[in-house]
Amino acid sequence: ETPWSFLVCINPGHAMQLAIDALIEACFRDFTVYWFDGFKYTLPFGAIVNIMILDKDEPDEEMLVNIHEHDPTLSKAAVDVELSNIHKTWPSGERAVRGIDVKLYRGQVTVLLGHNGAGKSTTFAMIAGIVVPSAGKIRIGDGKSNDSAEKRRALVGFCPQYNPIFPRLTVNEHLDFFARLKGVRDWKDEGSRLLTLLLLTDKANTLSSKLSGGMKRKLCIAMALIGNSRVVLLDEPTAGVDTGARRDIERLLMQQKKERTFLLTTHYTDEAENLGDRILIMAGGKVVCSGSPNFLNKEFGAGYILSVVAVDSKRLHDIADRTLALVTTHVDNAKAERQHGQQFEIWMDKMECERFPDLFRALEEQYVQMGIEGYGLSMNTLEQVFLRVGEMTGAKNREAEVNDALGILLNENSNRVSGIRGILKRFVYLQYKRAIYELV
Repeated sequence: ETPWSFLVCINPGHAMQLAIDALIEACFRDFTVYWFDGFKYTLPFGAIVNIMILDKDEPDEEMLVNIHEHDPTLSKAAVDVELSNIHKTWPSGERAVRGIDVKLYRGQVTVLLGHNGAGKSTTFAMIAGIVVPSAGKIRIGDGKSNDSAEKRRALVGFCPQYNPIFPRLTVNEHLDFFARLKGVRDWKDEGSRLLTLLLLTDKANTLSSKLSGGMKRKLCIAMALIGNSRVVLLDEPTAGVDTGARRDIERLLMQQKKERTFLLTTHYTDEAENLGDRILIMAGGKVVCSGSPNFLNKEFGAGYILSVVAVDSKRLHDIADRTLALVTTHVDNAKAERQHGQQFEIWMDKMECERFPDLFRALEEQYVQMGIEGYGLSMNTLEQVFLRVGEMTGAKNREAEVNDALGILLNENSNRVSGIRGILKRFVYLQYKRAIYELV
């Protein structure tokens, strides 16, 4: 290995600094530094001058972000909301939103998905004018990006996760109040249509305190729509309501979206798939991918889910391993998915569907001996896509949190400190980084 080091070292001092950087990252990520994938000899320091280090087990980060569908039909569509490089950092230093670029189109329902802490609620609050971005521009309607919050609020209807109602006001009085806040006095015809669509006509003069939970939620959605709001933000609009109320709300959105722009969040992925013309998935304060439900299913492993019920939950892991072994003998690239209770799931690529008959014949012959009570096959859903994106971006987001906590001590663009001092400083940074990583 030593001769190789001299052959590739044009500038040994600079090569040493680059090698130290690579070794620090290798220690942090817990992988071995090789010449290149498939050639398993340890890489000497000097080779780092002109060879890119590849880690076999680490996915390309570019595959985890910036996956967006390009729909040429939207080039002529009206854009009612445009977010340009939006950032939000709280006084505590927490970065809630990290450079969002999003356009919302009239006539579409855009669904924002993301785990808790992904930045959804902060994004909603900035569009509504409740929270001021730390950087970037927001344009609503035909206005300018620097329009006042008051002008924006006249165009935006916002339904938060909670119910902002007044217990001593009737349903009609709520609609009157919120229409006037948006500068609209002639609201009765619109209000009557909304109440009819939401099946609340007979409750028009009822105090809000007398309404059921589902009716209160419907009222809040009507309050967001009243006043001809061009942009409507709905944060968990169907949370806590029964199935019938959910269907009423979904029917209203489909009827109203033609002349409006909807942005909503939901924890029901089936609802997102049914309602959403476009879906944005957030992780770590960024929109990591966007597109129609069909596009996302195609990009993130659209396929089939084999759901298997084990006879004994205590033997679940053993039965799951044996079943996966059987499946992989017939279907390439099959992967174990979630396990819960007595059930586990195996994902299978749709391109392998020609091999399914042989697989099911083998399952029918062996399922009793393997401890399987039953099994079924279903198409991959948006929920699996959402979970997979969350898993793929999890490690990347965790490292970002570590770098934020350190103040990005190892910033590649910072001026390098040369010599022994620089080497020692990098090792000190490594210890800080490892310690904080364990705490995050």
